[in-house]
Amino acid sequence: MIFLAFKKKQQTTMADHQEETINIISQHQVFPSKPTTTTTSLPLTFFDLIYLQAGPVHRLFFFSFSHSTSHFLSSSLPTLLSNLSHSLHLFPPLSSHLSLSSTPLQLISTPTDSIPLTISEFTGDLNKFHYLISDHPKLYSLIKPLLPLLPSIDPNKRSLMALQVTIFPFHGLCLAMAIDHVVGDGASFNHFRKSFATGSLVGAPPIFDRTLIQDPSNKLYSTYLNFYHDLKSQPQSYLTSPEADEDNFIATFTLRREHIEKLKLKQIHCTTFVVSCAYVWVCMAKANAWPGERTSHFYFAFDCRSRLRPPLSSTYFGNCLLACFIELKVKELVGEDGVTVAAKAIKAGIEDLEERGVLSDAEWIMEKMSALPKDLALVVAGSPRFRVYETEFKGWGKPVKVDTVLKRKSGALCIAESRDGEGGVEIGLVLSLPLMHQFTSCFDDGLRFI
Repeated sequence: MIFLAFKKKQQTTMADHQEETINIISQHQVFPSKPTTTTTSLPLTFFDLIYLQAGPVHRLFFFSFSHSTSHFLSSSLPTLLSNLSHSLHLFPPLSSHLSLSSTPLQLISTPTDSIPLTISEFTGDLNKFHYLISDHPKLYSLIKPLLPLLPSIDPNKRSLMALQVTIFPFHGLCLAMAIDHVVGDGASFNHFRKSFATGSLVGAPPIFDRTLIQDPSNKLYSTYLNFYHDLKSQPQSYLTSPEADEDNFIATFTLRREHIEKLKLKQIHCTTFVVSCAYVWVCMAKANAWPGERTSHFYFAFDCRSRLRPPLSSTYFGNCLLACFIELKVKELVGEDGVTVAAKAIKAGIEDLEERGVLSDAEWIMEKMSALPKDLALVVAGSPRFRVYETEFKGWGKPVKVDTVLKRKSGALCIAESRDGEGGVEIGLVLSLPLMHQFTSCFDDGLRFI
């Protein structure tokens, strides 16, 4: 395995206190433990093309760490580098780059490909760590310095992954990952994450064979690619939404198991995911005070692996997601039985797609997503089934908080299992502070009257 490291004196200032900075200690270029000796390629599928303009997804894993920075550098860093190098060998697309000049578009792996890992240290009030892992609203500008940047290669080549570890001496550390969505979806990242944490393959080996993705219409690839080229000239679209504003806030809301069970008693039989999404959709409609006669749109990505015909292995590495679209009049959402109405609509939408076939509307999915009114749309990412709080790194234990930072300014939420391990769910949101206050009020009030 090969690591290249160099020191850097750059400082990143935290937004609210000028004296609080993140000092970059070292930067490493991490290569797969067994680098390729030749240039290889992996073509994008139509599933991957959906995310060409989506940009990176940032995931932050916070761990308690009651040691000094020097202890981390001597005891934890060598293992982290070794585990990452081995995992890149098991999941080679992550250290490859996207070639936008090839036909078809491809992920290219060369003997010189690697990914950057930045090691940094937080200086200032170390109690900031406990603030960052809390659920209450915190400025996005406080999170941003913890996020790694994907290196810019050139206009026709994109890096796909970068990592940053920020140490809060004697308090904790944050492992942040940036992964370009075009290389894989949540299930793919989940497989990599588990293997990275342990330093060895978890579960069956990943499958990279793109010939397993069949397009029954033989035109989805060209349709999606043409739509991507059209979008590149549009600065504001569903996939080119700017990052969250510096003055927006990130917060986590928890539906405990008893909340979910009470909500389910009022609904037709449905899953935890469905009832949780229904509840948040209703709260968002009330918080925004959307006009009753307007139509609100809700959509989420669902895994197609087991729903394709023939089905695809659960260990397929890449993107295999399509969106399920639900719409309701706002007055139905905010009515007395709003959560029940929303849950029934979401469940019916899923069942309808499965009955007709998940690719039945695939030709028009990009147009649907682009046409959604941004002021009345709610997008859901993530899933409780990924079990992110079971990510146990040697010497760190399990994370005390996991956050996912989505690119969209607002109207997007991320759902995960609750870290208390008792069957609840956590919902992450990025909103302006006034809207965050309104949403909090609606969320708390609704739970009191279940």
